[in-house]
Amino acid sequence: MSASRLTSLDASFLEVESSTAHMHVGWAAAFAPPADRRAPSFTELRDHVESRLCRAPRYRQMLADVPLGVNELVCVDDPEFDVRHHVRRARTADYRELVDDVMSRQLDGDRPLWELWIANRLDDGRIGIVGKAHHCIVDGIAAVELATLLLDPTPEPPPPESDK
Repeated sequence: MSASRLTSLDASFLEVESSTAHMHVGWAAAFAPPADRRAPSFTELRDHVESRLCRAPRYRQMLADVPLGVNELVCVDDPEFDVRHHVRRARTADYRELVDDVMSRQLDGDRPLWELWIANRLDDGRIGIVGKAHHCIVDGIAAVELATLLLDPTPEPPPPESDK
């Protein structure tokens, strides 16, 4: 099991977090569905993200205490990682409501600290995605890595990578 200690700065983001001051960074995007084929289903999008998690191993890690609390928390591999806890179907087809709902809730500290919410059909026909990750595991630029689990620079994606 790999483990890495949080820096003092990263740990401070956990310390200052409260029910009214969330310390996640996030992004929201809406995409036009493909014109030449059917839009992907939620399950297809979730499976796509899961197939690419090997590109971002940090997203399979959760926080763990150090014995006796003598040092900062560590990030360890989640032995019960389940992508269904992190890539979720949106509860609404209204884009603004989706962004509002997702960004207004804290992340679950008992799991790896990130989520993607997907509305595979917004009210206007687009696909909506809202992602967030706790600032203690990513900075603003590194949060873009979550988006790269979905997007490719060309219409034809590269072959799947091994997750082993």
